[in-house]
Amino acid sequence: MWLKIAQYFKDIFTSLLKWRIRHVSDQRFILFLSVFLGIEIGVIVVILKQSVYFLKEFFEGELFQGIDRYIIVILPIIGISLSVLVIKIFAKGKFEKGVPYVLYSIGRNSSFIKKSNRFLQAVTGALTVGFGGSVGLEAPVIVTGSAWGSYYGRFFHLNSRQTTILIGCGSAAAISAIFNAPVAGVIFVLEVIIANLNIVFIIPLLISAVAGTMVSQLLMGEEVLFHFTEIDQVKNVELLFFILLGVICGFLSIYFMKLIYAIENQFQKLKRKKHRLFIGGGLLGVLILFFPTLYGEGYYSLAKIIRGDAYTLIDDTLFGFSFGNDWILLVFLFASMLLKVFATGLTRVAGGIGGVFAPSMFMGGMAGFIFARALNLLFPDLLLSETNFTLVGMAGVSSGILHSPLTKIFLIAEITRGYELLVPLMLLSAISFAIKIYFESHSFYTKQLALKGDYIIHDKDKTVLQDIRMNAVIERDFVTVKEDGMLGDLVEAVARSTRNIFPVVGSERELKGIILLNDVRKLIFKSELYQEKEIKLLMTKPPAVIDISDSMEVVMDKFDKTNAWNLPVAKNGRYEGFLSKSKIFSIYRSQLRKQTRELG
Repeated sequence: MWLKIAQYFKDIFTSLLKWRIRHVSDQRFILFLSVFLGIEIGVIVVILKQSVYFLKEFFEGELFQGIDRYIIVILPIIGISLSVLVIKIFAKGKFEKGVPYVLYSIGRNSSFIKKSNRFLQAVTGALTVGFGGSVGLEAPVIVTGSAWGSYYGRFFHLNSRQTTILIGCGSAAAISAIFNAPVAGVIFVLEVIIANLNIVFIIPLLISAVAGTMVSQLLMGEEVLFHFTEIDQVKNVELLFFILLGVICGFLSIYFMKLIYAIENQFQKLKRKKHRLFIGGGLLGVLILFFPTLYGEGYYSLAKIIRGDAYTLIDDTLFGFSFGNDWILLVFLFASMLLKVFATGLTRVAGGIGGVFAPSMFMGGMAGFIFARALNLLFPDLLLSETNFTLVGMAGVSSGILHSPLTKIFLIAEITRGYELLVPLMLLSAISFAIKIYFESHSFYTKQLALKGDYIIHDKDKTVLQDIRMNAVIERDFVTVKEDGMLGDLVEAVARSTRNIFPVVGSERELKGIILLNDVRKLIFKSELYQEKEIKLLMTKPPAVIDISDSMEVVMDKFDKTNAWNLPVAKNGRYEGFLSKSKIFSIYRSQLRKQTRELG
């Protein structure tokens, strides 16, 4: 009976799908899905943020007031352990983390993202951050939104390019809902997720971003992170100091990148994950005990600084004193800034789920405040706006680490409800970004993918190539000859073939070499040699062999290096067929025309 019911609903869905294809264009349908995605991700963001807020308030509430404050040391271990347990139960321990996974899925996996990411990223991210994990919630929400976009693309049988647009819609809605910043959400997708996007595809991104923002504002109000009544006027003399801060932020970006990878590489030497959990989580707990500013994302500390309550950050610590001394405060905040990368790295290697978006903004904001306060103390007549330097600094370090300067410029502008800081934001972000790429060409998101040769999405030609599948271009109508055969066997193969290349294979179809018709043309007319000339003496090595798992980028690189027009393809050493450069070019042009027509 249940099978009949399931088949009944399947038939209904198939009928609806056919009706949609006949009566609703892909363009309109994707616009509809973009609205739905924006609303859905907006709700998820609200639930996630409220969950983290509830956990933080719970641990700071009356229930924990009488408990020794040293309990905070084990909170990260508890949160990360719960995250690991959830992953083990619902994803069998196999779980890809962060924005790099989204980029890989788009670039290498036809925009396929595992369905488990629709829920698990948000749940584990909330547990990690809520219990003190020093990472950001942005990455889990971006992956969640992307996973839903990928799911809808497959569910409604859309092609990979259309599914990629829905992934972008989910990502745009995520950033927009977190910060109430729809413009920044769209720009983030264009800078980080789907570069070189056709202008036609931007409309769904805008719709999702606006929908996510509206849901967030409706359920949480307009003050998502920070509250501003008025931004200080930027003075001309401050621009010079913004330039200096930009240089500092650029080198802080490099410091963050180098150190976090060093931490992760060191912990990879620990073979057992439980050792990483307890050592990493324990060290994180100790850091938070001495520096509560490292607890969670870090926005809470930045909000206090912007409100003018910076002293409470040190008064609430184990040290418990500042005596109103600015320099003691600055030393404490400076240590917090430098240690943030350790806290983030330890959270990640221990098994926590979260990204570096928030930690990078924390470091930048701290750098801006410390820089402005120190100059004001040394030169009282300067009167630099500490709030402005904090906000602009938030954009600086993050622009360098994530290679998303435009996102951060518009994010801070939207958070502050105006464009008074636009010039210093542009100046500082550009300087920080330029310094970072001079020493390190890849962003935090793309570095791992680039090392594996998996990151190609920011090159337009490679973006088109990535849509070409190996099986679509392999030509298998070549007649093979045996390595232990004679010239007579080759003559028979020539008679049956329309090609002028003959792959030579062993007893188990392992590729041994190739024979070009032009090389043996004179011999095939000498019948007396048919049983004398061995094929293995006639064959030559191909200029290169393409593995069936090679990306199109690697394939084209082999064609370029060898100047060949045809190359053999092998799978585990066994002959599979040939690739033709001219056929790849033909499909490439076809794909290019197709992408410009889609949704148009």
